[in-house]
Amino acid sequence: MSHAPARHFAHHLIHHGGLHVLGHTYTHEYKEKLADQLSRRVGLKAIQMLDDNGREEYMKFSSKFARKDPTPKQAFDFFRKRIPDFEKKLGQVVSDIIRDFFESHAKFVG
Repeated sequence: MSHAPARHFAHHLIHHGGLHVLGHTYTHEYKEKLADQLSRRVGLKAIQMLDDNGREEYMKFSSKFARKDPTPKQAFDFFRKRIPDFEKKLGQVVSDIIRDFFESHAKFVG
Protein backbone atom coordinates (compact mmCIF):
# COMPACT_ATOMS: atom_id res chain seq x y z
CA MET A 1 0.00 0.00 0.00
CA SER A 2 1.21 3.49 -0.72
CA HIS A 3 2.13 5.13 2.56
CA ALA A 4 1.89 8.77 1.37
CA PRO A 5 -0.94 9.77 3.77
CA ALA A 6 0.67 7.77 6.57
CA ARG A 7 4.08 9.40 5.89
CA HIS A 8 2.47 12.83 6.12
CA PHE A 9 0.78 11.86 9.39
CA ALA A 10 4.03 10.34 10.71
CA HIS A 11 5.91 13.53 9.83
CA HIS A 12 3.49 15.56 11.97
CA LEU A 13 3.71 13.11 14.88
CA ILE A 14 7.51 13.25 14.79
CA HIS A 15 7.55 17.04 14.59
CA HIS A 16 4.97 17.56 17.36
CA GLY A 17 6.66 14.92 19.49
CA GLY A 18 9.92 16.85 19.24
CA LEU A 19 11.77 13.93 17.65
CA HIS A 20 12.86 15.98 14.64
CA VAL A 21 15.77 17.29 16.73
CA LEU A 22 17.39 13.83 16.61
CA GLY A 23 18.65 14.37 13.06
CA HIS A 24 17.55 13.78 9.51
CA THR A 25 18.76 10.19 9.17
CA TYR A 26 17.05 9.01 12.36
CA THR A 27 13.81 10.87 11.71
CA HIS A 28 13.66 9.69 8.08
CA GLU A 29 14.07 6.04 9.09
CA TYR A 30 11.65 6.44 11.99
CA LYS A 31 9.09 8.17 9.75
CA GLU A 32 9.16 5.23 7.32
CA LYS A 33 8.73 2.70 10.13
CA LEU A 34 5.98 4.76 11.75
CA ALA A 35 4.16 5.20 8.41
CA ASP A 36 4.27 1.45 7.86
CA GLN A 37 2.90 0.79 11.34
CA LEU A 38 0.17 3.40 10.89
CA SER A 39 -0.95 1.86 7.60
CA ARG A 40 -0.94 -1.64 9.06
CA ARG A 41 -2.82 -0.65 12.20
CA VAL A 42 -5.51 1.26 10.32
CA GLY A 43 -5.87 -1.63 7.86
CA LEU A 44 -6.14 -4.23 10.60
CA LYS A 45 -8.70 -2.19 12.51
CA ALA A 46 -10.75 -1.71 9.35
CA ILE A 47 -10.70 -5.45 8.63
CA GLN A 48 -11.77 -6.13 12.22
CA MET A 49 -14.77 -3.85 11.71
CA LEU A 50 -16.06 -6.07 8.88
CA ASP A 51 -18.50 -8.89 9.50
CA ASP A 52 -17.69 -12.41 8.24
CA ASN A 53 -19.21 -11.69 4.84
CA GLY A 54 -17.27 -8.42 4.60
CA ARG A 55 -14.00 -10.17 5.43
CA GLU A 56 -14.68 -12.74 2.71
CA GLU A 57 -15.40 -9.90 0.27
CA TYR A 58 -12.17 -8.21 1.34
CA MET A 59 -10.19 -11.38 0.62
CA LYS A 60 -11.66 -11.46 -2.90
CA PHE A 61 -11.09 -7.73 -3.33
CA SER A 62 -7.47 -7.83 -2.19
CA SER A 63 -6.67 -10.92 -4.27
CA LYS A 64 -7.24 -8.79 -7.40
CA PHE A 65 -4.01 -6.97 -6.52
CA ALA A 66 -1.69 -9.97 -6.83
CA ARG A 67 1.65 -8.18 -6.57
CA LYS A 68 0.69 -5.03 -4.74
CA ASP A 69 -1.84 -3.83 -2.24
CA PRO A 70 -4.82 -1.70 -3.22
CA THR A 71 -4.23 2.03 -3.14
CA PRO A 72 -5.37 3.84 0.00
CA LYS A 73 -8.31 5.28 -1.97
CA GLN A 74 -9.37 1.84 -3.22
CA ALA A 75 -9.16 0.38 0.28
CA PHE A 76 -10.96 3.38 1.81
CA ASP A 77 -13.77 3.12 -0.75
CA PHE A 78 -14.11 -0.62 -0.08
CA PHE A 79 -14.39 -0.16 3.69
CA ARG A 80 -16.60 2.92 3.46
CA LYS A 81 -19.18 1.00 1.45
CA ARG A 82 -19.30 -1.90 3.90
CA ILE A 83 -18.82 -0.39 7.37
CA PRO A 84 -21.51 1.92 8.75
CA ASP A 85 -20.03 5.24 9.96
CA PHE A 86 -16.58 4.20 8.71
CA GLU A 87 -15.23 7.75 8.64
CA LYS A 88 -16.23 8.29 12.27
CA LYS A 89 -14.74 4.93 13.32
CA LEU A 90 -11.58 5.67 11.35
CA GLY A 91 -11.29 8.98 13.20
CA GLN A 92 -11.41 7.09 16.50
CA VAL A 93 -8.69 4.70 15.29
CA VAL A 94 -6.49 7.67 14.36
CA SER A 95 -7.19 9.30 17.75
CA ASP A 96 -6.15 6.07 19.47
CA ILE A 97 -2.93 5.94 17.43
CA ILE A 98 -2.11 9.54 18.36
CA ARG A 99 -2.79 8.84 22.05
CA ASP A 100 -0.65 5.69 22.01
CA PHE A 101 2.19 7.50 20.23
CA PHE A 102 2.32 10.33 22.74
CA GLU A 103 1.95 7.98 25.72
CA SER A 104 4.88 5.91 24.43
CA HIS A 105 6.85 9.07 23.68
CA ALA A 106 6.27 10.38 27.21
CA LYS A 107 7.59 7.10 28.66
CA PHE A 108 10.61 7.22 26.36
CA VAL A 109 11.64 10.79 27.20
CA GLY A 110 10.95 10.57 30.76
